[in-house]
Amino acid sequence: MAESGVKAVERNLGAQLFPVTLDASELERLTEREREVLGTLANGEPNRLLARRLGIAERTVKAHITSITRKLNLNSRLEATLVSLHHHKALTEDPITS
Repeated sequence: MAESGVKAVERNLGAQLFPVTLDASELERLTEREREVLGTLANGEPNRLLARRLGIAERTVKAHITSITRKLNLNSRLEATLVSLHHHKALTEDPITS
């Protein structure tokens, strides 16, 4: 139970340090696969593990992340991760895993 409280604090702290404002409707710019990749970023896993989880090449994960940051006008993977945390429910029905 304490673990979920820590995640909530980290999410709130992250939002304060790196404010990323993005309306959920902007996620519609992404393809289904890009939304899936964005949803997995909330887990904090490296590209290699994301690739295994999604059944795609690591290079493809990198390409999707590049496309996501470009389409959503983000500056980094970190900002994409914050978007993923903030809009996780809209991106996927799966709970964030550690």
